[in-house]
Amino acid sequence: MLKHLTLAFAFLLPVAVLAQETEGDFSTLDANADGSISQEEAQADEMVAQNFEAADADQNGSLSQEEYDAAFSG
Repeated sequence: MLKHLTLAFAFLLPVAVLAQETEGDFSTLDANADGSISQEEAQADEMVAQNFEAADADQNGSLSQEEYDAAFSG
């Protein structure tokens, strides 16, 4: 039982780390209002900056509204 709980926790931890409140919202971080957050724009929020690569699900170098919501909306 403990082994199963440990494994479940290990898989959920990265998601729990990302699903935390950030300092700004998507529209605030999207400084140029192009509909995505670049790595440069992400630097305005420490949580987003630190977890940018993990949140960028399609690995295109920017966060869409959907990627941002999935990673940082708790």
